[in-house]
Amino acid sequence: KVCINCHPSFLPFSRGKHYYFWNFVDNSPAGATIHIVDEKIDHGKICFQTRVKKKWEDNAFSMVKKSRKALINLYKKNLNKILLLNFKTYNNEVKKGTFHFSNEIKKKSKINLNKKYTARELINIIRGCGGFSSNLAHFRDSGVNYYIDISIKKK
Repeated sequence: KVCINCHPSFLPFSRGKHYYFWNFVDNSPAGATIHIVDEKIDHGKICFQTRVKKKWEDNAFSMVKKSRKALINLYKKNLNKILLLNFKTYNNEVKKGTFHFSNEIKKKSKINLNKKYTARELINIIRGCGGFSSNLAHFRDSGVNYYIDISIKKK
């Protein structure tokens, strides 16, 4: 028996929770992966995979939509092979990738007003949270919590 999982990231990158956030913050490739389930999270051999292009205009919400659409298309394209278990697998090189737990997003999405960031790092933290009503990038100043959501438009 084989158990197959569909994961909306380009494994071995962004394994675990909040893949859409880590695609930006870790500057890792985005995509969709169908893989064999084993005893570890998003760890099993890879069956099918496709990349999703990130654009400056993207935020977490748009990447969730793009990744899910890519995953559905990947699944539809390979459904007969999956049903017949007629496909080759290749190693999920987890040592080259990234893994994150659910609770990591809260700390990483908090902007420290006294910390030095590159502009890219700061924009990617904000983009990685953008478009949702929770888990937004945030900072605290004079006892007040502020939440950040931006949009980037190409001109």
